[in-house]
Order: sequence, then structure tokens, then C-alpha cells
Amino acid sequence: MTPTSEKFPPLPIDSSRLTQRPARRVYNILRTAIRTGAMDQHEQLVEFRLIRSMRESRGAVREAMRMLADEGLLTRERRVGTRVARDIIRIPVMDEVIPIDGPTPAGLGDQERTVIYQLERRMVVPPEPVHNALSPRDGRVLMLDQLILLDGETVGARTTYITVDHTSESTLQAVTGSTHHPLAYGPLFKELFDQDVGRSDFTIESIASGERTSGLLDIPIGSPILLVETLLRGRDEVPRLLSYAHLTSNRLALFVSGSAPSA
Repeated sequence: MTPTSEKFPPLPIDSSRLTQRPARRVYNILRTAIRTGAMDQHEQLVEFRLIRSMRESRGAVREAMRMLADEGLLTRERRVGTRVARDIIRIPVMDEVIPIDGPTPAGLGDQERTVIYQLERRMVVPPEPVHNALSPRDGRVLMLDQLILLDGETVGARTTYITVDHTSESTLQAVTGSTHHPLAYGPLFKELFDQDVGRSDFTIESIASGERTSGLLDIPIGSPILLVETLLRGRDEVPRLLSYAHLTSNRLALFVSGSAPSA
């Protein structure tokens, strides 16, 4: 039975304003093509071909390309045309920050293009919410402040708190002591705690960047960014690692793949 409209509250705004604009539809399709590699870096976009393939107006196509150019994904030059300026890297949520798109035309894999740059590493008495989440035995945790660089451009800033009650200093130094290419959380966790990752919690929010984060990422204060909170537990269900990563949303896309639950 189809529910009647009386069962639902009226829309809070004029419904005519909810229809997606043609330019936004073109923008979504083009951005997806850049993210998935269907459009290669430096590929030229030919306007009349896009108009025909998108079945949209010239104005919609031009506005979509302007939006992508404003994000730095396209370059537009007179007598040269419009080209893809940079790619979008897909990151599996369960990995530290490892891209998955494979080798680039230049021969570097995305993992080699990405660097975790160490800003600070020290033992601290954590803020109360972190203490409550991790419950360190001696009241202290290892704090890592890091920048995430892609092709030399800062795309993220992250603070990680790790309980180190039973981890040797030599292991800590080897795993967390320097600037490095990204590591998968599974091997990292195994190296630190001598057990596999158990239950994990990931929370992803879109937020406005604050003053410090904007300075680190070189973006205007208030810019939209992604906040990824990660809490990892061992097989013993004890929380061991908590991190907060602030990621720019114009070059990184978080990726989750899974199967539908069985009936």
C-alpha cells in the first residue's frame, strides 16, 4: 500500500529548488572519471565531445569544468584548451593512508608517491577523551603528529595516539620513528602489538578546517575537509590505537568495498 502524503511532514523548502542542476550532474560524472582513471592526467577535454556524450548544454558543461578547475583538478588555458591537471587518489578506509590505484604513467606506484612526514613523536599524558578510549596502564601514550604528502603536496595532517605498555623502544623506533611511505594498518598493528587487528571503528565527517589545520594544509580557514577518526582494537578487544586524520577533499577519496550480507 502506498503511504499517503498526510503521514509525512511537508518539505521545509520549495521542492523546485531540490532538482539537481545539469552542471552538477556533469561535474559528478567528470570527477568520477578523473578519480577512477577513465580520464588520464593531462588528458585534454574537448567541449563539443562532452556536450554530445553528456547530453547536456554547452553552459552546463562549461560550468562543470569551471567548478573542477576551481578545485585544481583541471587547467584551462586560451589556445591550449582544458586538461586534467591532477588525479584523485582513492584510499581504503582500513589502510593507514595507502592509495590503491596502482602505477602511474611515470612508473611510480601511488604508495611511493605518498609520504608520511613526521612532525613530532613523544610520550604524553593524553586528553581525557583519548585516555577514556585507550585506558593506558601508566597514564601515558605515544603521540605522533604527522603530515601526509602526495607528489610533494600536503593533503593531510594526522595525530595518532598509541598505547605502548608492552612494546619495546626498538620496535617503536623502527615502526614509528621516522618519515616513511604509508603502511597498512594490519602489518603495523601486528608489528607493534604482536597480534592481529580485531574490531575497528571508523568515523568519517565533513568539517570546516580550523586555523592550525588550514595552516598545515595551506588552505583557507573554513575550507571543507574530511575528518577520519580511527580506533583499532586487538583480538583481545583492548583498544590500542586512536588517530584523527584531517584530509583535503579535493585530491583524496575514501574507499570501502564489501559484499551484501547473506540472507
